Amino acid sequence: MFAPRTFAALAATAAAVAAVAVTAGTGKATPPPPSFAAHGGSDFAQLSSGIDQEQNGNVKAVQFEHVDGIHGLTATRDSVTVEHDGMYMIVVAPQVFTEEGGVQRGKDPTRGCADTWFNVNDQDVPNSSVRLCQAAAHSTHVVVAQTVTPLKAGDVLRVKAKGDDVKFDATQPSEGPLIPSVILSVARVS
Repeated sequence: MFAPRTFAALAATAAAVAAVAVTAGTGKATPPPPSFAAHGGSDFAQLSSGIDQEQNGNVKAVQFEHVDGIHGLTATRDSVTVEHDGMYMIVVAPQVFTEEGGVQRGKDPTRGCADTWFNVNDQDVPNSSVRLCQAAAHSTHVVVAQTVTPLKAGDVLRVKAKGDDVKFDATQPSEGPLIPSVILSVARVS
């Protein structure tokens, strides 16, 4: 029963995507269109970024300047605030590009590698990290991190990343929509 509800929540999120710009200067999302407020479904957010995000060896909060769809959550450029208690499924997918490539050495991400994970109320979410290491130069790959976790009203979710000589790469193809540098989906599943 849990898996079908999760799928339904994600499908509803994907179906409800619409362009909602981040208000310039405030970092807050513009109010959702009436169709989101009136649909009465589960809380969700889909955020994305159309800018390249360089990873230079320091931990950074991932930026999302586009709110593609939202209901029952509040978004800023680097966070999502929960409005209702529940279990939430969170999925992030950065498009990681490297010029040089590299091989993992040691415990921290090295040249050509990037780690991505979730953080709630300034605490890292256990077992939510993923690492992508790319040996080939001039390569782009997408890595997906996901978790299901209980969140309470007022909790603040952030996506963190640390990499070396990589970037989350936004691409505008000659045909078709923007390929965001990173996409974040958050859906309350119960």
